[in-house]
Amino acid sequence: MIKVNFFKKGLLVGVICGVALTSFAQEAKTADELKAKIGIIPFNGTVNGQVSYYGYGRETTKNSTVQFIQDEVEKSFVKTGRFIVLDRGQMSELKQEKERQKSEDFMDSESDLVQQGKNLGADYLIGGNVDITPSTSGSVNLLYFSVPTKTKEKVTAILKIIKVETGEIIKAVTIKATRDKIEEEIDKFVEENFAYSAPVADVQNKEVLVAGVFQKDDILTVSEVTVLEVQGKKMKREKEIGTLKVISREGEFCTCTIKSGDKEIQTKFAEKANLQVSVKSKK
Repeated sequence: MIKVNFFKKGLLVGVICGVALTSFAQEAKTADELKAKIGIIPFNGTVNGQVSYYGYGRETTKNSTVQFIQDEVEKSFVKTGRFIVLDRGQMSELKQEKERQKSEDFMDSESDLVQQGKNLGADYLIGGNVDITPSTSGSVNLLYFSVPTKTKEKVTAILKIIKVETGEIIKAVTIKATRDKIEEEIDKFVEENFAYSAPVADVQNKEVLVAGVFQKDDILTVSEVTVLEVQGKKMKREKEIGTLKVISREGEFCTCTIKSGDKEIQTKFAEKANLQVSVKSKK
């Protein structure tokens, strides 16, 4: 699971990255500078497992559905407000790279594609292979009359996450749904594979200000994050101390009410402990 941290300019906080804790003495970067940058690689498509599907309108249907799925993946990242998604103008280089991969003499496609991502400043690339089972319509004869039948278009998408820094495919996830239900499955893919945490900026009585982007009514877990050295190895420990509910969002900050752990949250904040919040459940 990928962990993304979010910060506000001027707020000096500790950053947990892997298992190391780094303290920033200089001015903190802006929130946009610390958002993960995502590049969407043009997706490939098949119909019933076939690259080319000849038949009236079927090739058009394939291309339309593949583009629809790619657009939905992009929208899912954008609407969280927690990522910078490279626009299609920037991604034209990657599109050209994908086209170049189709040539027979092109041997080192993956590494070249990753290099293009580095050139664009991407942190992660999202690729996809989409297989479509077209909708059908017909009828079934029952005694003296026929009953119309219809099936919805079904989509199986294999989405892979490439970490640009290493060129490694760190996750490949298969999602299946009818076309009209695919959006919620893609949203789950983003939420489950790009875990997100943000620091507590202030605590006043029963209200907590969080320097991060969440949705109204989200339930958040508050954890105290410490780093322990065990046998010469630094290890991160997260201890849950309470829960919050988001009541409003203003730009890059969310105001929350404390649902549990009131006393411990206030005590730990006063002690300047590193408190991080993450989504426990969506609204």
